[in-house]
Amino acid sequence: MIKEAIEYLVELGENSCNNDIIEVCGRTFFGKEEIRREQPGTLDISTLTGVADFVDSEKLNPEENIIHVVSHREVNVISKLKRIEQGYDRRDTFCSARTSFDRFRFASWMSQEQFLIELVTKFVYDDENTKKLYDHIKNIRSVNERESNDNGYSQSVRSMRKITTDVEIQNPIRLTPYRTFVEIEQPSSMYYFRIKELDEQIEISLFDCGGNFWELVAMKDIREWLQNKLPGFDIIS
Repeated sequence: MIKEAIEYLVELGENSCNNDIIEVCGRTFFGKEEIRREQPGTLDISTLTGVADFVDSEKLNPEENIIHVVSHREVNVISKLKRIEQGYDRRDTFCSARTSFDRFRFASWMSQEQFLIELVTKFVYDDENTKKLYDHIKNIRSVNERESNDNGYSQSVRSMRKITTDVEIQNPIRLTPYRTFVEIEQPSSMYYFRIKELDEQIEISLFDCGGNFWELVAMKDIREWLQNKLPGFDIIS
């Protein structure tokens, strides 16, 4: 097809004026020179609301464009029809939304104070389990215990340190960290928390034991949110 198009252009160049504007296979020529149109760059945003606002403001046609839920952190608005560019097919990406918040550092040991700060700022704090874990961690302390044994003939003294808390909590525990777009309900997962003492300092870590199923839940919720806000558009995930 490309060969025929080139031969057609040569023939037109020989039989027409040099200032003729013609279009072949979606490409525009002025005489024998191709007129290249600059494509606008991709608009980068960080919310699903921004995606809906962009589609509405640009008055995009649902027959020509689709919305692609790439992951729980990324959504793209792309063209449905392929554009021919130098003999290759492609899709234009008009808008790309990516979440931009700091994520919790799972499987990383941190101090008691730092863990409490991370828990308050990076998890849904009105969740009951998050509050329970906060109280549990806040009341953790390291104490010295001394044990003496005297049987009348000999005496022994043993000293040890141990970690204790006044608040008991089930382990593993279901928590809800911020991991996807704020417009949808944040998916929860099961976590296993561990406590240790290193150089007389308490350190705490949180380990994910729920797998990546939550990512599929988040993508499903994103798709439903977009379908409600942008009816008529094909949304793939």
